[in-house]
Amino acid sequence: MKEFVVTPNNRGYLVGYVLPDTIKPVSLFGKDIYQATFDYTNSSETTHYQIPIVFAGKEKLWIERYTNLGKYLILRGKLASYNENYHLYVVFCVDKTICKKDRIYQPNIISLQAYTTAKKGFYVDKTFKNKTVLNWVCQTADYDEQGQFVGMSHIPVVFFGNIAKEINSLDENFKYKISMKGLFVGRKFSKKSNNGRIEKTSYEFWALEVSNIEKHKQISNDSLDFAEEDENNK
Repeated sequence: MKEFVVTPNNRGYLVGYVLPDTIKPVSLFGKDIYQATFDYTNSSETTHYQIPIVFAGKEKLWIERYTNLGKYLILRGKLASYNENYHLYVVFCVDKTICKKDRIYQPNIISLQAYTTAKKGFYVDKTFKNKTVLNWVCQTADYDEQGQFVGMSHIPVVFFGNIAKEINSLDENFKYKISMKGLFVGRKFSKKSNNGRIEKTSYEFWALEVSNIEKHKQISNDSLDFAEEDENNK
């Protein structure tokens, strides 16, 4: 597998635009903050992705100013998730708005170290873009800007091709810590309902590169406190 330099866990830079009229106040993670829809392209600038971002009031002034001027934004942040009505939502939490483009490190790529969870909800779908695909909800530690542990988030991770096959072959009796780099995307799909088919969007992390797979701990009937282990091993 390809080697790369790992940046701080669950951190990355997004470069793109906030869609006009999408900024709104929300209450998430026990805070009153703001949410907006962010549009960016992949490295070849051929595909647009639209994802939810959240940010504190201190960043709202810059984000609104650049949005009103039609300028691109550079955002540093992390992924986090919350559960609402038994549905998992993932958002990009903005740490800081950056104005100088030369400070970017690998734009639109997020470094993620995450633990595999129980394989309930795990599946392989060979029809997704004509590739072997593996979708696995993984668990990652959350830290604030000062490096203090604040909790754990569940992130849907999608693996493709040979990487998907390798992850699929892991021993189901163990949990693994996987180091990877990839994109945070919004994928549209249709779903059956009582009124026919409806369009929905899944926000997920696409693992484009995997540098390390580490056997972490054997699965037992006891609950595994990854939060405590991650804090002790920090």
